[in-house]
Amino acid sequence: APQSTGTYWYGVTAVDNKGNEGKLENSVDEGEKSGEVYATPTAPNQPLIHPSYFSEEWIEKTIKWAEDQENSNNWYDEKTKMGYCMAFVSDSFKVCDKKDRPSSPNNLLERIGGKDKLSKGENPPRGSLVFFSAKEPYEEYGHIGISLGDKKVVHAFGNVTIESIDQIKEKGFIDSYLGWTYPPKEWYPSKFSNTFETGNSISKKDGWNLRDIPSLHGKILFELKGAGKIIEDENNGACNSGHYWWHVKLENHEGWCAEEGLEKSEASPPATQTGTLTVTITGINNAKFTITGPKTYEGSGTFWTTLNAPVGTYTITYGTVNGYIAPLPETKTLAPNGKITFNGEYTKEIVEVEQSVADLPTFFTGVLKELDIAPNGFALNALQIWATKYENTKAQYNPLATTWTTGKPGETKFNNAGVKNYPDIETGIEATVKTLKLSHYTAVREMLALKSFDEGNLKKAVAIWSDLNENEQYVQNLVNEWKETDDTYHELNNRINQQLKILGTYAYPKWRWILFKQKEYDELHQAGIDYDLLSYNAIIKSSRFLRNGDIINAQEYLTRSLNFNYISSEYFCAAAYFADGYYEKAEEKVRLTYELSKMTAKVIASAIPGASKIIDAVFLTMDYAIDCSNNGLDEATKNLATDIAIDMVLNKIPFNELGGKTLKDALENQVGGITFPLIQKMISENKQIIVSKMVKEFSLAGVVELSKCAGELSNQIVDGISKRLIEQQEQIKLNSPGELRVFDSEGRVTGLVNGCVKNEIQRSSYDNETVTIFFPTDSYRYEIVGTDNDTYGLMVTSVDGENISTFTFVDVQISTNATHQYLPEWGNSTGTASAITVKMDSDGDGIFESERTIDLYSSEESANAASPRSQYFGLPVIIGVIIALLCIGGFGAGFYIHKRKQKVVANDEVVNEDVVSDEVASNEVANDENLEEPVLIEGVGDEKAVDD
Repeated sequence: APQSTGTYWYGVTAVDNKGNEGKLENSVDEGEKSGEVYATPTAPNQPLIHPSYFSEEWIEKTIKWAEDQENSNNWYDEKTKMGYCMAFVSDSFKVCDKKDRPSSPNNLLERIGGKDKLSKGENPPRGSLVFFSAKEPYEEYGHIGISLGDKKVVHAFGNVTIESIDQIKEKGFIDSYLGWTYPPKEWYPSKFSNTFETGNSISKKDGWNLRDIPSLHGKILFELKGAGKIIEDENNGACNSGHYWWHVKLENHEGWCAEEGLEKSEASPPATQTGTLTVTITGINNAKFTITGPKTYEGSGTFWTTLNAPVGTYTITYGTVNGYIAPLPETKTLAPNGKITFNGEYTKEIVEVEQSVADLPTFFTGVLKELDIAPNGFALNALQIWATKYENTKAQYNPLATTWTTGKPGETKFNNAGVKNYPDIETGIEATVKTLKLSHYTAVREMLALKSFDEGNLKKAVAIWSDLNENEQYVQNLVNEWKETDDTYHELNNRINQQLKILGTYAYPKWRWILFKQKEYDELHQAGIDYDLLSYNAIIKSSRFLRNGDIINAQEYLTRSLNFNYISSEYFCAAAYFADGYYEKAEEKVRLTYELSKMTAKVIASAIPGASKIIDAVFLTMDYAIDCSNNGLDEATKNLATDIAIDMVLNKIPFNELGGKTLKDALENQVGGITFPLIQKMISENKQIIVSKMVKEFSLAGVVELSKCAGELSNQIVDGISKRLIEQQEQIKLNSPGELRVFDSEGRVTGLVNGCVKNEIQRSSYDNETVTIFFPTDSYRYEIVGTDNDTYGLMVTSVDGENISTFTFVDVQISTNATHQYLPEWGNSTGTASAITVKMDSDGDGIFESERTIDLYSSEESANAASPRSQYFGLPVIIGVIIALLCIGGFGAGFYIHKRKQKVVANDEVVNEDVVSDEVASNEVANDENLEEPVLIEGVGDEKAVDD
């Protein structure tokens, strides 16, 4: 085809009358077939003809292997500083015959007729060979790579890298880009051997090595030794550089060996084919399950896995749990070296309720988000008033009684007015949103978004919604109530923000050293800090209540915050009087402030008869008063008595079983092997001593109610002690064979070391293949050292209050002296493990050959940064480890929580997540910063903060 720029060549295919097919040079005679040739361009930048042997499967397999070598330096000689780019390309294409392997890129160019045979286009097709000329001292060799398409090339010079043609042209040793061509026909197809099959038992021949890739350029791992087996790999049997290569496993080492170095071992039984079986359970922590198949397994907890399950078909059946709907049974097939995961989700049973939606805040938060309105307290309150006081419908998932038709299965008619029942909460939200998006309800949307309050148009909108006249009481009353709520909301919001600003910028008076009455000064100064923290905690709760539309509680907690703030300033003032020597003024200030402290507590518990009697006798009893308000006088009194009893058991009562030491001293100084059964036994046998000591101290303090409680509820209190003592623990249990060792961050060990029991970690003990750590305050690593060639099981249980995290490994293969390490990553918000890293040293030489990290939870919540758990010794629920029993001499002995550095996490409305410094706005994430003082998080979207 003559053109102004030269001649274009086209491939022509013909079939002769014998059915032969081939590429034409000039003609195909009867009974013969033309040679496999493709045209060569005579014009610049002319594309080459796609050869018929250029198979996509062949090319993609080649490219995959080449890309897998990224960052490898197998094709670089450190001594000579020479790279072997041509060898890398030949190895990728698995060029078998040595005569077909060019010695250099320039040698390959000579074979195909020189660089004039190359296409000059700079976007070579995938799988083509890309050529470059090189500068001295590499000029005689040139450079070559494999095209990945889109102007990308994978090539070897130093390390294997993937770069654009332009990036390669900029390298110092490159002279220019020459062009590209298709790989030679001699390279196709790749040759394979069928001497062995996956699973064949093999034995070594002397003098052959194990390499990391199927190539003579592969790194030598070590000399081949012992018996082993062929393991599955798509490149098994491939011929490369004159050898057929096989992926083998010998003595727990994997690598590639040339076929000449292997022979079948008939005496060895065929290898058992195995894979990985994993179970993850969400929605509940203590569910049980059974897996049946080639082997039967039973387990429980949120995560379970076995690494050596026989291949075959498995079915999981989940156990029943009261109040929850169990997942349906599920069947999956495990392939050799494969992995299957059963994901079970327990859901709470739906309890029939009188209202349309059990959780209105959740429903209306969803509605606001779909309307592109940031959820706010006024909007949530306004919608809930509309639903509960005016519509008051029982239509399923339809609290505003919309008539919108979604057409989804399960939608039914609720009444003759056309109001619908919807099948689920998502459908109900969708229908409500589509209705509110109609133009009639623009004023409603503007009101909910806090943009405007157009009373006239709101009445019109409500009239249309309810199919009533604007003068109807329904319309008038609802809009009026919205107006009152709007005024109250904005006034309250302003007051809360003002209080937040005051507390956020307030600096404590500096602590002072004084000559006299330092103790009194210290207690008053610390009381000022405590009440400031209570004030800040209360205003944060007030802000949250308002954001959720609970105006009553928002007002209540604002009042508490203001009271606490005033008390804080008064205590600081009294401390200053002491420091300056005005003792009479200080004592008067203390008396008045103390009375105000008690009065504030009484107000909270005013609805509880009898509560003020105990409040009168206990200093700083805010927690107790709130407990009274929430749970009633009897329960709160029992809780307080239990807390005080726990303090006695820990700190004040010596036990003969511990050599006359207290439990706290024994835990901190590692006296004896302390286990939970031993603690429970000590408490049970010393019950009368504990109760008598409580009654005596309460009676001396004049707290009759607690004294009576201690006597009447002794059994419950002792049971409560046992319960509280197991609310923070970590337990690691091994099923043989092996030695279990647990290390803390300082290298101290608890467990079995070469047959000797070690108890070096504080508050830990080893007993019966189990390590227990009381009140864990560190990140630990677990180590198993094999004592036999067998399989073991490992179960780790972490209890942090109500959060229970359990993960289990079963049937883990281990050999004598092999070392396995487990390093859990603990979530900073839940106290549970989010991932675990497993390292394996198969021969005990101190080098871990494999490492794998397993995500225990795949949800976004597990993305929070891992951190050690609480850095203090103590029980999580103890009210001040004793709030102090009395006000003696005008002062109470208090336990005070100091301000600690916290990280505050927030999500903006596009679900970006980070640590917040001052503000997270829409589509923005603040920088990571440790916060020592309280910080107000403002912005659009879902925010959450750590109260402390």
